[in-house]
Amino acid sequence: MYAPESVPSPALGDGRGAAEVVLESHFLLRAVFEEAPVGIGMLDPGFRFVRVNPKLAALNGIPAEAHLGRTPRELFPALPIDDLEAIWRRVLDTGKPVLGYEFCGETPAAPGKTRWWREDWFPVVAHGRVVGLAFVVAEVTEERRAGELQRLLVGIVGHDLRNPLAVITTSARLLFAGGLGAREADAVRRIDRAARRIEALARDLLDYTCMRGGGSLGVRPRPGADLSRIVEAAAEEARVAYPGVVLECSAGPDVQGEWDEDRLAQLAGNLLSNAAKYGTRGEPVVARVYADGDEVVLEVHNGGTPIPVERLPRVFDGLSQWTDERMRQGGIGLGLFICREIVRAHGGTIEIASTEADGTTVRVQLPRSAPGPDGGVATPRGAG
Repeated sequence: MYAPESVPSPALGDGRGAAEVVLESHFLLRAVFEEAPVGIGMLDPGFRFVRVNPKLAALNGIPAEAHLGRTPRELFPALPIDDLEAIWRRVLDTGKPVLGYEFCGETPAAPGKTRWWREDWFPVVAHGRVVGLAFVVAEVTEERRAGELQRLLVGIVGHDLRNPLAVITTSARLLFAGGLGAREADAVRRIDRAARRIEALARDLLDYTCMRGGGSLGVRPRPGADLSRIVEAAAEEARVAYPGVVLECSAGPDVQGEWDEDRLAQLAGNLLSNAAKYGTRGEPVVARVYADGDEVVLEVHNGGTPIPVERLPRVFDGLSQWTDERMRQGGIGLGLFICREIVRAHGGTIEIASTEADGTTVRVQLPRSAPGPDGGVATPRGAG
């Protein structure tokens, strides 16, 4: 927040006098200050309140007039005042703002309750010198609680769910090894298939939550990874999960590279599962792997109802749920989001084309060597 002389003077060509324009500007600024949905305040160099808007008074639980002339240290001893005053001194000394600082504590608005706030502090400059500081504050307690709940759920998915699933899949393999009748074998096969699908969903959810929380998708590229072998193994799993779907795989020569095999298996599994789930019954899902110069390409094609054109720009955004009958089997956004991030982590590109005439094709291009720092991009393409 800076002095009035730093703001361009209003134009007076509309016939109004200077005093009228200044008065109007005053009332406009006052209206913004009084009606803003966030807390706004000003402190003098001694950290005494000189201005407090109604929202800030409500956040603090103290009338606005009771703030004036008093310091936060006097009014709010349950806040981390030493840390806050150190930041305020830095703003006054440097004339530079401090943005997005989060802290917790208690105020009279909710005695005994720990709350979180996010604040921005700005120098107030008059006649070329810093004469105080202004700040904007928003409560983020619920946002913080949501983050804690998210971390708790991730822990549940990552440990409390995945461990029992591992027991189920291991037990299913042991039952198969012991020899079963046809009926029993079919039942155990369904159990194993369902457990693997839940395990894959849990893995995708963990990755999604990590990346949405600001993390990155970890990859461990190693030389000698064979994309054709990875895709064929993923196709075998998809054939078990979707026994009524025909999956055809073809591969050309020289389709090796420096990649993370586990992540590419996750990529291929997601793409083949989507194609099997949404393709036309009786029409094969086709996966092709071939070399293209310094890159290796994976294409997965299925027939069926195309992705709506208006949805194409967002298919990689994550958790996109579509309302038409084709999408009621589940949302494909999470899997495609994970696919995009896996490809980006390898420095590649992924695009999707979907039309009534040609069906849906996802095309992945991977450089053979480890990626640079910038990674690749994902591109949706609509009907032409």
